[in-house]
Amino acid sequence: MIGSLMIGNRESKFLALHKGSESFSKTYEGINTAAEILRIEFFFLEIGEWEASGQYQDEVYLKIGGTTLDLTGFDKAYIEGNREEYFEGFKEGISWNRRAVSESMENFGFGSNTDQLHQVSVTVPKQYHTFPRVPSRLNSE
Repeated sequence: MIGSLMIGNRESKFLALHKGSESFSKTYEGINTAAEILRIEFFFLEIGEWEASGQYQDEVYLKIGGTTLDLTGFDKAYIEGNREEYFEGFKEGISWNRRAVSESMENFGFGSNTDQLHQVSVTVPKQYHTFPRVPSRLNSE
């Protein structure tokens, strides 16, 4: 299922409401191999409440080359009045951080569920992107 929302004056499409073993992938080509670092940024749209446990526990992993990054749980990521709260991680030379860019009360998606928009930034050092293609996979399990 695909949904859409407005970011500023632009409409943005998104994959929506995936449960189970769904996965998505994107391969980036034509990367300048002379660059010292590669920065990947994207928005992650949390639709409905984050399920931290149970049969349909929500998890998000980002795989870059052979390195899998666990972006951790997104529940209660926005603390009222403090959008500078962020989460970060580091694995095998690749660092990442994410922060909520909307309050958890907004409704971007379907029904009356509470939704939230997060910004994710990943910094990849040269040794991981010197080949012409950087396979990246975002898994939702």
